[in-house]
Amino acid sequence: MPSPFPGMDPYLEAPELWPDVHHELLSVLRELLNPRLRPGHFARISGFGVLLGDSDALVEENIVRPCINVIERTSRSTVAVIVVLSPGTKAFRSASRESYQIERERLLKGSTSLVEIDLLRAGQGFLQHPAPTARQYRVILSDRRRAPELWCWEAYLGDRLPKIPVPLGGGECDVLLDLQAAITAVYDRGAFDLRIDYHLDPLPPLTSYDEQWIARMLRERGLRQ
Repeated sequence: MPSPFPGMDPYLEAPELWPDVHHELLSVLRELLNPRLRPGHFARISGFGVLLGDSDALVEENIVRPCINVIERTSRSTVAVIVVLSPGTKAFRSASRESYQIERERLLKGSTSLVEIDLLRAGQGFLQHPAPTARQYRVILSDRRRAPELWCWEAYLGDRLPKIPVPLGGGECDVLLDLQAAITAVYDRGAFDLRIDYHLDPLPPLTSYDEQWIARMLRERGLRQ
């Protein structure tokens, strides 16, 4: 059974579901990319992180988060990194956020393109200019060929998620990544229709307007009284 939402299903953001969503989304994105990347490139799930040191407590923590690396086949160099943000990464002043900011700055200043996918309404994102809007979901792209310029795609609750270009460089055409197709596949593979109770309100909470819209839509689909 498909999700009742035409875009991102906000119920997938629930703390008990998101780790499974995050894991499956990376797998689906890789699966969608590899047929389009052949024969010159391939995508693999990897991880990146930094070593954080606390000079007062003399504590070091290696924070590694999964991501997708797009690899040039011959040179084995990484041409693009695709990141799906997690709650910890968006938590203000968290160690996870601090480590991600360090690695993010390195990528933005380096020779690797960055695709940053944010499908979480809660927390603090990384879009600084232009100012964040009321749209709940966004993708930020840093194309290494056009740095330091950034591109941003945004979607309201109920909007279809966008198709995002993944830069390959070297004169090759970008590869389009259908984010909506990916989240649709995640919902189906994870059997989330059996796990979500649409009689309840989603977490994190919505605005009053969005709550009314969701309640009306779910009633129309027979998922609420």
